[in-house]
Amino acid sequence: LVLPEALEGLRVLDFGCGAGRDVYLLSRLVGAGGHVTGIDMTPEQLNVASDHLQFHMDRFSYAEPNVEFIEANIAQLDQTDLPDASFDLIVSNPPYVSEAEYESLDKNVKEYEPARALLAGADGLDVYKRIVEKVDDFLKPNGVLMMEIGYAQGPAVRQLLEDTDIFKT
Repeated sequence: LVLPEALEGLRVLDFGCGAGRDVYLLSRLVGAGGHVTGIDMTPEQLNVASDHLQFHMDRFSYAEPNVEFIEANIAQLDQTDLPDASFDLIVSNPPYVSEAEYESLDKNVKEYEPARALLAGADGLDVYKRIVEKVDDFLKPNGVLMMEIGYAQGPAVRQLLEDTDIFKT
């Protein structure tokens, strides 16, 4: 649970912003003093995110938020992609479906979401591994990393985090 007041003025990074839903919501929560950066791999996806943001701004008469979208692959992301890269909060709802799970997914899910938005390697952890490798470059000391995970991935993702020095003090 995150109280909206706790996010005011923060710098937030959304790894894999997809359709931009979270970027829009976060921009509302951080307010005029905050900043939200959405990253995704394709210009097409970033266009969808930008259009989604504009739709909500128009629909709710919301002033121009402090948001930017950047095309980048998390695996190759570095400081040159994000020159002022010091974030209070990093969020991600990455692909996390394993290859075996994908085969048994309901066809409606497969038809609604592109495979690249769902699949994350044999164990479903590929994107988490990339995020964990990169998060230390972009997260402020005492910053917070929040990631959506699959229903059975808690222990594996926890182990990925524990195997790094990122969150050890």
